[in-house]
Amino acid sequence: MTDNSLRGRVLALLSHDGKPVSIRELVRRLDLDAEARRELKPVLRRLLEDGEAVKIRGTRIGLPSRMNLVVGRLTCNPAGFGFVIPETRRPGQKDLYVSAVNLKEALHGDRVVARVERMTPKGPEGRIIRVLERGLQRMVGRYEQDGRFGGHVVPFDRRVLHELFIPAGDEGGAKAGEMVRAEITRPPTATRNPIGRVLQVLGVITDPGV
Repeated sequence: MTDNSLRGRVLALLSHDGKPVSIRELVRRLDLDAEARRELKPVLRRLLEDGEAVKIRGTRIGLPSRMNLVVGRLTCNPAGFGFVIPETRRPGQKDLYVSAVNLKEALHGDRVVARVERMTPKGPEGRIIRVLERGLQRMVGRYEQDGRFGGHVVPFDRRVLHELFIPAGDEGGAKAGEMVRAEITRPPTATRNPIGRVLQVLGVITDPGV
C-alpha cells in the first residue's frame, strides 16, 4: 500500500466519523496488515505536521474541521491580542480572535492549532492549543542591559509581543540602546519569555543605515 493510499483512507475514515479515533481503532477499522501498520506511523506523523489532523486526549486523532479547531497563521496586534488566519477557509468563516491570555506560547507568524470557544457578533473567539511550526526565528530590536544576569531585546516589530531574554555572555558585544539582530534559541512558554542570543550589532537607531 502506498503512503498516499493509506493517507487517503485515514482521512476518509476520520471525515466519516467526525470525531477523534484512537490509533488502535484506526488499525482495526482499516484492517491493516503488518506492513501497513508499519506505514501508519509515518503517515500519521505527516498528517499531524501538516495540520490535516490533530492529536488530542492521548492517542486519539481527528480532523480540525470536525472538532471546532482552526489551523492557520497567527498574526498579532501591538495591543496584545491576535488573530488566527485559517489555512483552509470555509464559506463565511472569519479569522479567529485570540485574547492576550489565550495566546499561550505562540508568537506572531507561528503556524498554530486553535480551538473555537465561542461565537460573538464580531466573529469567533478562541485559544491557541498547539504550535505546529515556528514562524519567527530571528528579530531586530533594541538591546537593553539587565545587570550581571544578561539583558533583553525589545523587538522593533511591535507585533512581536515578547521581549527576548539574552543571557550573560550571549549579547555579542552589544551595549544598552544599540539595535541588534538576534536569534531565538528557546521559544517562549506560557510563563517565560523566549531566550536568544545576539547575532549582529547594528548600531544606534540614529546611525546612518540602521
